[in-house]
Amino acid sequence: MRPVHSLRLALVLSTLAFTGAGAVEVFPLGEIRPGLKGTALTVFEGDSISSFPVEIVDRISGRGAYDLVLVRGDEALQARGGVSQGMSGSPVYVDGRWLGAIAFTYAFSREPLALVTPAAAMLSLADRPWTGPDALHGSLRELPFLGGDDAQPTRLPPGPEGEALRLSVGGLDPSALARLERGLSGQGLALLPLGISTGNAGTAAGVASKLEPGAAIAAQLLSGPVSVASIGTVSHVDGDRVWAFGHPFLEEGPLALPLASVRVHAVMPSLNTSFKIASVGQPVGTLLQDGRAGVYGRLGPAPAMLPLRLELDAEGRPSRSAEFELARHPRLAPLLGRIALQGWAQGILSSRDEGGLHLGLTLRLGEPAVAAGSLLELSEGFAGEGSLAAAGAWFQSVLEVLFQNPGGTLPVDSLALSLAWREDADPLELLDLAVDRPAIRAGESWALRVRLREGDRKPFLLSWPFAGESGKLASGRALPPGDYRLHVADGRSFHSWDAQRQPELYRFRDHASLLELLARLELRSDWLLWLEGPGADPILGGRELALPTWYRELLPAPARGQKEKPRRLLSVQRVRLPGTIEARGHQSIPVTILPQPARSVR
Repeated sequence: MRPVHSLRLALVLSTLAFTGAGAVEVFPLGEIRPGLKGTALTVFEGDSISSFPVEIVDRISGRGAYDLVLVRGDEALQARGGVSQGMSGSPVYVDGRWLGAIAFTYAFSREPLALVTPAAAMLSLADRPWTGPDALHGSLRELPFLGGDDAQPTRLPPGPEGEALRLSVGGLDPSALARLERGLSGQGLALLPLGISTGNAGTAAGVASKLEPGAAIAAQLLSGPVSVASIGTVSHVDGDRVWAFGHPFLEEGPLALPLASVRVHAVMPSLNTSFKIASVGQPVGTLLQDGRAGVYGRLGPAPAMLPLRLELDAEGRPSRSAEFELARHPRLAPLLGRIALQGWAQGILSSRDEGGLHLGLTLRLGEPAVAAGSLLELSEGFAGEGSLAAAGAWFQSVLEVLFQNPGGTLPVDSLALSLAWREDADPLELLDLAVDRPAIRAGESWALRVRLREGDRKPFLLSWPFAGESGKLASGRALPPGDYRLHVADGRSFHSWDAQRQPELYRFRDHASLLELLARLELRSDWLLWLEGPGADPILGGRELALPTWYRELLPAPARGQKEKPRRLLSVQRVRLPGTIEARGHQSIPVTILPQPARSVR
């Protein structure tokens, strides 16, 4: 049997006059018999709720506290594409009593078979006390992007039955959606197309005047020119209480996500699993519980989302801007920010993925954050092939540490990201380096020669003077005679090396230490020059105590046979080359400081 796939979709709900369906009589599982006839409700097109016949195949033992019911649709359902994504939550009735909600189907099935979650299991979601979403603490204590360019953002938790999390994305044409999905490979996602989200699609399209079983509904995750939602079907309504999906969204328990109205455009048949194409409309309530048997929420006000403003200044083109809102969900918000950035920008830049992209991120901190009301500003640059995807990964990784640090989600009032695009820009690559002489005496300096190349252009040489501790090697005690290493690296490679040297400097335990770390990050576009010496300075409170070299000579020598690795950071210098968007490379060479020559005493 093929793996079970959840039926999820991006829904369109509008402003509705909600009238509860009232109490419902539940069909007992003990009365289930193969061959029983029933009726299911869903939306195939527009907002009209349609019914279709189902037949009970059998009761199947579930892995949890309840069994599932296997049902089969008729030939007319199969002609529509079978059981499709977006039908999750479609209620099933037998003899006028509520049996449960369609929740799972089978990929590549030649029959319209589905598994139904029992009604009693879904109703029990409302019995769980809601105390607000659980705070996410302690999952990230280091910056993800310090692992190198191949470091991947945190993988999302799997969807129902361990499958990829299925989200519907609107505002992108099929080719752009495919490129976005390829760029997000490895994060446990499957992206489905979504219609244009207008924010008032319900009113404009004439969505039904009341929310009732069988209507389409969505958990709204991202709104704006590019939108993201998880779509399903309403299973039951009682006053302002609503049950849907029949399977978990993320199975996180208490949460707070906007529920929104949906208009279905069509069912897209597929040999794998068919899906509904829909558009998301106005918020209509809040999703409060996310359990194994489905989701439960309340109709009315929706929770506030996080504003994100994007501005793009592309070389030779008018400036563009866009307004987005992200769901304030610790695991999803970083991914949603990346989808907004890449999806929107690639629509303006077309399919080109080569060029230079400079990013400036501004975060306005809210209460009760450290320095609430202040602005945190971060910058970064990427150039060459795949620069837009690299920028999206960086943005996602920054949002991850803001939402998933040990101090809990950092209160952020708003996000603003400016992008400056330059065509045909390539990274400046470090090819090799050399010094005019391998050994010097205190008080002298090296002439460092570096060979660089931008893209496929001809390499060129630069000469940089380099001195030691305190900007010069002024005295015999400034740097004792011995063997050292001279390093040249881009800003990000410097931090990756430094994090290996002194990992405690890059770990954060609270919001204050996180903000302090972000504020001292070097730019990828800068070159850093430094000497690496023997030993390591002590760490106190996440800060490195740079002891004077002469004082270190008083410390106990390493035990016999113990080889002390050269891991002390000395004399960091920064070099900025105009026009460089991204520098790449890290190389080092051995250098020696000679003792001062002995002088005769007369």
